[in-house]
Amino acid sequence: DILRRVGVDLLTAEGDGAMFAGGVEGAVPAADGDDGGEVRRTWALEVSDELYEAMQGFGTDEDAVYRNLARVRTQDDWQKIREAFFKSRAGFHNGDLVAALRAELTPKE
Repeated sequence: DILRRVGVDLLTAEGDGAMFAGGVEGAVPAADGDDGGEVRRTWALEVSDELYEAMQGFGTDEDAVYRNLARVRTQDDWQKIREAFFKSRAGFHNGDLVAALRAELTPKE
């Protein structure tokens, strides 16, 4: 199920930053000498948008959801993605990414 697949800590604001088993494919590293703040926010919006596209409409593209969730490297990444989703998708599950994932994916997915 989604909680086991992605790790409970990433579905909350808490946790020790455990990673997905799928790795970090597509993750954007910070530039040398930079904390990557703006780059990570832009990247988070991209991931947020791709998650929305995978979940909206008729049916859910589970592969796209898991592919994008596998891009998360840290707890901070996850928080930025959740914030981006909240700000840009307020009309979809009230902007709650966790609620959207739970609603759009069945327990076996």
